[in-house]
Amino acid sequence: MELEVVDTPDYARQADPAGLDTLGVNMEQNSQLQNVVLIKKADGRLECVIGNRRVAAAKKRNWKTIRADIKEGLSEVQKLSMVASENDQRRDASPFYTAMLYERMQQAGSLTQEELAAKVGKDQTVVSDYLILAQVPKEVWWEQQSQLNSMRSCLEIAKVKDPAIQKQLVEACVKDRLAAPAVKKLAKKLQSGAADQPVSAAQASEPSGPFQFLWKGNGILIKGRLFKPHTESLAQYQNEMSDAYDRFMEEEKTKKTA
Repeated sequence: MELEVVDTPDYARQADPAGLDTLGVNMEQNSQLQNVVLIKKADGRLECVIGNRRVAAAKKRNWKTIRADIKEGLSEVQKLSMVASENDQRRDASPFYTAMLYERMQQAGSLTQEELAAKVGKDQTVVSDYLILAQVPKEVWWEQQSQLNSMRSCLEIAKVKDPAIQKQLVEACVKDRLAAPAVKKLAKKLQSGAADQPVSAAQASEPSGPFQFLWKGNGILIKGRLFKPHTESLAQYQNEMSDAYDRFMEEEKTKKTA
């Protein structure tokens, strides 16, 4: 298929430039291993549904054509369902991006939460959480979506109703790799204005309070007093463990509805 007639939809995940370069090199060395999926538009052009990164990488490498499967007669809900299904396979998928897809599906098909949950094969409580995230403006999270992978942290951001503060929380999450409890704490400071108060050197060297990590799978609660540098170094690990638990619980809920 001629690449010049293939368009990238506005809902396509943001592509990392470095990642596109790596993908482009891989495609040139090993050829295109998997077809992209396209649909016909009313104006005669084609829209990429599955494989937007491959299309972007090919265009960046000045390819003229790309191997593709063309689907016809798909409804908007069916199209978005395909995108959501592929997105579920990605470990780095942002909950905000998934939430945007679910909201579009719900609006396009005039679906209830129960009907939407059945379409995507997830428990209604899981879908409900995603629809809460969908209320956060796209401009708040879009540019940093590849680094916003924790469902719990995203929900803490969504609890704040001021988009300006939401944006500050997103930037702090990306810069400092904050876990959900730290996001919640920072949100309270920002909403109260305490975050604008200067911090003395003495205050900065004080313990940041008890560090708590709760693993619900076996009921272990680890507590200890750690200084700020130590809590920051453990933030990434805490995020990864929390995300792993969230994915496990989501899969368990999905199995129960199957």
